[in-house]
Amino acid sequence: MKFFNTVFALIAASAIYANEADIAMKYLSKNALNVSYDDLPETMPGATGSSDDMEKCKVELQQYQECIDDPTPSTLDTYCPKFLSDNCQKFYKDPMGLIPSCKSTGLIDINFGEIVNTVLPVYKLACQKDEVGNPCPFSDVVIKSFTFLNATTLKDKLETSCRSDLCREATINAFASETEFSITGKKEKQEFLKSDECKNISSGATSLKVRSGLLISIGLLLLSLY
Repeated sequence: MKFFNTVFALIAASAIYANEADIAMKYLSKNALNVSYDDLPETMPGATGSSDDMEKCKVELQQYQECIDDPTPSTLDTYCPKFLSDNCQKFYKDPMGLIPSCKSTGLIDINFGEIVNTVLPVYKLACQKDEVGNPCPFSDVVIKSFTFLNATTLKDKLETSCRSDLCREATINAFASETEFSITGKKEKQEFLKSDECKNISSGATSLKVRSGLLISIGLLLLSLY
């Protein structure tokens, strides 16, 4: 029943789907694969499909079950390889095209594709690494239900994000999404990440890396001469 209750909430409040983006990837979870069509309430709006349609929907969902798990900070190490796989990227590119039987049941909101696109930048940031393979500063924050960040920590995370072009772009995209997560004032922070001040921090970090690389190269050259 949990699956259908969540779907009902999604359908009933589709006008504010941006606030439900976190729910969207949850309701198409493994719970959907364990529910009988007989459990479906007769009064549920939009539930027009047959039991055969429901079974076909389950079969289609099974192919992408690993793509619709809900990530948490403690599961990112196992979640991200699945999220980044070709199979899951194909699903995110055209979710409704790959689960057509689910659409015919009437259980999935017509805006589901848009909902997936809304939450996708957040999940991309959660799995994004910087140029040397470290998680981006906001990777775990964006998928927590609540996180308190004091001004100093927030400033540090923003400036650290500026030092990596990969993290900066991923964070901008996540903050631009309409998904609700625990960062307030996302628009202002997004503008800072786009600012010249942030880009200058990035340029400074790049210059430092170049200088460090040159020093290492010179050091190795000198060692080879002796």
